Amino acid sequence: MASKGRQADRFLHRCHRNQIRPPCEIRSHRSVEGYKSSLGCRTHSIRLRRCRHRDMPTSKRTNGPKTSSISSRDRSILWARSAGRCAFPNCGESCTRDATHADRASVVGEVAHIVSRSDTGPRADLEVPQEIRDSYENLILLCPSHHALVDKQPNTYTAKKLRQWKVDHEKRIQRLVATGMARVGFPELESIIKAISASPLSTDYSFDLTNLESKMQRNQLTPEGQYLVTTGIGQVSRVEQIVETLGRIRQNLSERLRAGFVTEYVRLRRDGHSGNELFLRMHSFASLRQHDIAYQAAGLAILVYFFDRCEVFER
Repeated sequence: MASKGRQADRFLHRCHRNQIRPPCEIRSHRSVEGYKSSLGCRTHSIRLRRCRHRDMPTSKRTNGPKTSSISSRDRSILWARSAGRCAFPNCGESCTRDATHADRASVVGEVAHIVSRSDTGPRADLEVPQEIRDSYENLILLCPSHHALVDKQPNTYTAKKLRQWKVDHEKRIQRLVATGMARVGFPELESIIKAISASPLSTDYSFDLTNLESKMQRNQLTPEGQYLVTTGIGQVSRVEQIVETLGRIRQNLSERLRAGFVTEYVRLRRDGHSGNELFLRMHSFASLRQHDIAYQAAGLAILVYFFDRCEVFER
């Protein structure tokens, strides 16, 4: 037969695990041991009662579904198209922080719902299906301050207004990447090339040539994806020159760089990604998942270099 101490331990563990409030006796003792010693043989006869809603910790109270079901796909697309910056007008604050001597790099931005996920939250709309509420179309990237602001003043910051912010912000990022493409610097290109070319030589991909327009159609790129390809195509010759230059210093650099892209491409295809989503994820990979515009532009230039050379993606 279990000892009285073990019985008390199990009892207290059940209370904690099941969010059950212990009987009033526990609050009259300064320590758990005191409570356990007072139970004696009465442990088995104690009646448990459920906590009322007001007795639960604030973090446990919810007005809707308990957990978010935003997919990694939708999060990735949102972060990529927002370039990791707040979409609040005239803000543009980075949603990440660099590492310090004491801490690792961190994410401070927040994925906010345009129409509330719950039926009673900010900008709630009961006509919007639950599965749509957690989709990319209903999400916007904001810094913590502006996320709090729009949710505390939902009548001022309406769903219509937030949707327009999102469209304007993503178009602005596209323009910045296109502008930055003309100023792609050697440091960013070199950094990306060196990082990705660290991959081992292990691929049997062929080098068949295909017309660029046909290849975009073959890869099911939407106008957005086609715009990115045509934006980066002007830097293909420059990327080629840099690869050749660095290749004189590092043995098999071109092959290793290609292997790194192919390995990531195959991994994403196995995970079920295709079309525009696949291209955006490859762009994130090529940019070393940096949200800095210079790295976004350099990553796009290198990605399109391989896209044009038919060494990655469907041919």
